[in-house]
Amino acid sequence: ADEAQDAPCRLEAAHAVAKILVTTNPNVLTDAQRLSPIRPLLWLCRQFRAFDLMHFEACLALANLTSLGPAAKARVAAEKGVAALEYLQFSENDMIQRAATEVLCNMVPNPDFLAHLKKPDKLRLWIALGLEYEKDDKLASAALGCLAMASADLAEDLANAPSCFDALAELLKLHDRPALVHRAAYCLANLARHP
Repeated sequence: ADEAQDAPCRLEAAHAVAKILVTTNPNVLTDAQRLSPIRPLLWLCRQFRAFDLMHFEACLALANLTSLGPAAKARVAAEKGVAALEYLQFSENDMIQRAATEVLCNMVPNPDFLAHLKKPDKLRLWIALGLEYEKDDKLASAALGCLAMASADLAEDLANAPSCFDALAELLKLHDRPALVHRAAYCLANLARHP
């Protein structure tokens, strides 16, 4: 019963941490200040009763923290945050989808995340997100950025993914979206280098 009573307070506290970290330059934080908020932020991402704004700001805070280096990425992986963030990629809120995708994009080159990304169903998800450019250009950019950064490590997996080559080649035709074309071309270049 105490845990149920504490949940609203814990939710607000985690959201307050997220709000602070959204507006704070993570470069001015100590290592402890960068790593200690990851657990409560991921806890907030897992809460079904949290408002969309709470999920969105938790993802933004995590994106800031994971942009700094391997320690934060390793902490997210150790806290099983990949699954929580992947769940938010299916949110009905486009901004939450994009923010969760950006956090996961920042997880490259974490070995645990790369192992997760190698699974065929996960690769299909990221390719599908990359093709969502008509609906959300920034979501597609984050998804393709993740694939581009991971493509050297995942070349064999990408080559074996059904219709991956065709999807990436189709993106090369988007003359009005040079960022997406660049990401797709980088993936294809790494695929071409793969024996």
